[in-house]
Amino acid sequence: MMRCSGFVGMSLSALVLSVSLLGGPAGAQGVTAPEVVYRSSALERTAGAPNVYRAVFQTCDPDGRFRLVLDNGADGGQRVSSASVSLNGVQVLGQRDFNQQVEQLVRPVGLAASNTLEVRLAGGPGGRVRVTVDGYMSCLRIRITSPAPGSVLREPAAVVEGDVESRRPVGVRVRATLTLRGYPVDLYIPTAVSGRRFAARADLAPGAVRFVAVASDDTGRTAEDAISVTFQPDPPEYTRAWRPDVSPTVGFAPLAVTFDGRAARGGGVELLDLDADGDGRPDFSLTDFASPPHQVTYTYQGEGLYVATMSVRDLGLTLTSRVPINVIPRPDLPVIWNGLRAALARADVEGTLGFVAEEARDRYRRVFEDLRADLPARAAALQDATPLRVEPEYATAGTTRVRNGQVEGFLIHFVRDADGVWRIASM
Repeated sequence: MMRCSGFVGMSLSALVLSVSLLGGPAGAQGVTAPEVVYRSSALERTAGAPNVYRAVFQTCDPDGRFRLVLDNGADGGQRVSSASVSLNGVQVLGQRDFNQQVEQLVRPVGLAASNTLEVRLAGGPGGRVRVTVDGYMSCLRIRITSPAPGSVLREPAAVVEGDVESRRPVGVRVRATLTLRGYPVDLYIPTAVSGRRFAARADLAPGAVRFVAVASDDTGRTAEDAISVTFQPDPPEYTRAWRPDVSPTVGFAPLAVTFDGRAARGGGVELLDLDADGDGRPDFSLTDFASPPHQVTYTYQGEGLYVATMSVRDLGLTLTSRVPINVIPRPDLPVIWNGLRAALARADVEGTLGFVAEEARDRYRRVFEDLRADLPARAAALQDATPLRVEPEYATAGTTRVRNGQVEGFLIHFVRDADGVWRIASM
């Protein structure tokens, strides 16, 4: 049996039956269009010596998939019968590719970070061409912004923060390497992702600590950033992290979060400050927590990633704890479903698996591979999805298929995956 993030799984035979329901949209709905990296103006062949046009352009993702498209007779002009096109010193199109009957030429190409295009036009005057380079790019970058590399931390817990750049849906994981009993130990930390920001709270052990943040997009590409810090507790016995009782830490806006300040019950507490929105100014102080049940509630009105900070000074010792609060957008379930349908319609197994929850991916991979030849046909039967229930960690939608003239309905279950991306857990 298989379990997918709290949903009861299914046997492989039942899984095969379930997958037989899968499909893609009838048209191009959900298919991502290639991005234009470079497009020339209409390049004209004039009289005399061959015309040579050169251009330099950049791409943020040299590992992307690209093609060069030449339109012959651009903007209503004549077609060129003799030409050549080179990219980074390598000929892509040559004389044998051109004549008056050729309207368009398409070739796959590889790109570098910086690229030089050369177009040489010969033959009779009056012809025009346009060259376009387009493709699918990730442009994935990730950066840890806090704590600073090489810094010395005094608190036994740290919030690792950073930002990520991507043109595609992206998830983030943070790994901490600590030394426990003389041995390095890798720990994966629950990571909150909101838009292009991420934060993860990690308990520390004295000594060197290494943080690695890894971003992954829906094409399978990854990028990472790493920093090393040192934890030296002050005072030396301050080695166990204190974490205030905060609930919930993730949800949709407006999100009401309760902070417990039971430390205020102690007579020796001199200070209890809570900066709930992360702007550096306390939103609540000791007097706000003084009355039972020693709690306050702060409502986050807008989506975003907030790092709340609570400081308590008791008998001269100040303890500080930071907790990420993630106010997430509601998932667009039909878009996720349509993406999976479109990939199935192309019989793109790996593309389809990008929409499947990680815990279920290996089982679905085997089934999709077995059904690869039939996927486009099965894809045509599925209809749009209608959201039924949406919670911060899971959601359901309903859809139908037409089989032998009969309309059949079934459920699609979605989860917020470990990297913060919404995916399909079962269908």
